[in-house]
Amino acid sequence: EPGKTPRAIDEKGKDISVQVIERSSDSVTIAFLPKDVPSIGYKTYWIGSGKEIPATVSGDLALENRFFRVEIDKQTGCVSRIYDKSRKREVLSPGALGNQLQIQEDSAPMSAWVIGLRDKPYSIASPKSVRVLESGKVRKVVRSEYEFENSSFMMDVILYDELPRIDFRCIADWQHRKRILKIVFPVNIADGRATFEVPYGAIIRATDGREVVAQKWVDLSTTDHGVSLLNDSKYGFDVNGNVIRMTALRAPTDPDPKADEGSHQFSYALYPHAGGWEDASTVLRGYEFNTPMIIVQTGQHHGQLPSSYSFLQLRQPNVVVSTLKKCEDDNSLVLRIYETAGRATGAHLQFPHPLVRAEETDLIEWNQKPISGGDLKEGALNISLKPFEIKTLKLSIGKEQ
Repeated sequence: EPGKTPRAIDEKGKDISVQVIERSSDSVTIAFLPKDVPSIGYKTYWIGSGKEIPATVSGDLALENRFFRVEIDKQTGCVSRIYDKSRKREVLSPGALGNQLQIQEDSAPMSAWVIGLRDKPYSIASPKSVRVLESGKVRKVVRSEYEFENSSFMMDVILYDELPRIDFRCIADWQHRKRILKIVFPVNIADGRATFEVPYGAIIRATDGREVVAQKWVDLSTTDHGVSLLNDSKYGFDVNGNVIRMTALRAPTDPDPKADEGSHQFSYALYPHAGGWEDASTVLRGYEFNTPMIIVQTGQHHGQLPSSYSFLQLRQPNVVVSTLKKCEDDNSLVLRIYETAGRATGAHLQFPHPLVRAEETDLIEWNQKPISGGDLKEGALNISLKPFEIKTLKLSIGKEQ
């Protein structure tokens, strides 16, 4: 309704901070941060309407919450400072700029598979504009826009009021050939250990600037503190001393002469933390960033389930559920978990219903053996895992299969 703004209410009747992102004649898009959503479950919120609160968007390019102060340099559009309030330290290397765009010549035979970097990288550091895009109770967004030859880039810095990380979004129209685009973060870490996520584990590599692969995160840490770079779709990185670079876009010509040409949008985030990535639960932060909660809109109605519910609880932060699927051979469920931090641990799994059978099996779902730990009638299982071990469980819930 005109003159009204949405409000979100949780199951206890408490108002949740809401920010209007976009409004049209017949719809409105909002952002809010749900809290305490049950593990592998859901929580219900009711959307109502309240009095219109006019948005006040200032020209201040700084972003600040209780965790960080982030400053944007108007001349370059880059991040000039990230101050970690809880640890009272600078996240970026003093005097350096973060979220830099760098382009480098990239030419090699079979260039879709081989990177052939030539000459030195050069920075895109003359923005067309730098402005505050959003500012409200939930988040603030500052956008820097760049044009370079035939390509253009919109670089958003996003700080949520209640999240201990700094989000970034790149929207690119990429029109280059035989070039590579890197996004650069010089971080304030001396003699750090560089760790890269690989399938079901992590690997330490030299900080020598070589291009290497990783999945959802890379991390540079000392024993006292570190910085993880999360991403939602990029797999090439290099770490040279204290400088983390992410390969954002390429432009190979062999075998496809126009590969990667056109529009792209992707996100990434910096997650400063105390200690190493193991204690900081970087693996979980990577999963959270890559698998955001799914929103389902529905009309108000009566149902059999409560307003919030958990289908599976696993409380150990260094154990992750990676797969839940139907068994290949019968109607059982197959659950795959793994240990993420290189530490032997015991995991307690709690289901909301009794388990008829629980067996440990292999990746092919053969060679089953009963699980002895836990109380099947109470839906509880106790599992022991070795460092980085993968466990595949075959479960029957409810009636005998």
